[in-house]
Amino acid sequence: MQPVMSYSDERPVDTLIVKIYGQHSGEFNLYEDDGVSLDCQKGKFAWTPISFLKRSGDKSEIAIGPAKGEFQGQTAKRAYELKVYGIPQPKVVKLKKQLLKENGSDVDRWAWDNEKSFLTIFVHETDIKKTVKLTIE
Repeated sequence: MQPVMSYSDERPVDTLIVKIYGQHSGEFNLYEDDGVSLDCQKGKFAWTPISFLKRSGDKSEIAIGPAKGEFQGQTAKRAYELKVYGIPQPKVVKLKKQLLKENGSDVDRWAWDNEKSFLTIFVHETDIKKTVKLTIE
């Protein structure tokens, strides 16, 4: 998902909202192009792999990227808002090996919605050519 826009190329998708239903492991490739031309037929597009891996117990991992390919207007950096459903409330969330704060004002943080039982992880703008790796315990 992306923030609300009036039309597809109003601005780059610099914050990507990903909903993950975490009962099972899964993966997909996010496809992107400029949204207005037929340059995709000339190979001007990008794929970003996104995966959710269920580990033993209550441990899970999320991996995003790196993006492969390029197109006109592609954003170089992107923030992520990851919403994870179907998992128990975590005790710890890590970005790479760094502990994230719960409900803080830090750019990288996580929050648990007690009413709806889902986790939201906020990740700062990151180079789309680098991998974002999260661990949920």
